[in-house]
Amino acid sequence: MGMFDFVKGVGKKLGFGDDEPEPTADTLKRGLDSHALRTNNVEVVVKGDTAV
Repeated sequence: MGMFDFVKGVGKKLGFGDDEPEPTADTLKRGLDSHALRTNNVEVVVKGDTAV
């Protein structure tokens, strides 16, 4: 992780620069699948600001 990534992450946690849209269930599922963890049968549901 570079310095820029660190600062960007801290800024998001503090509420600055939050111009990215909220992740959808499909986006989260694709991210999970990208790690090759055999998550083919995992279902992702977003309820408010919580992913289940």
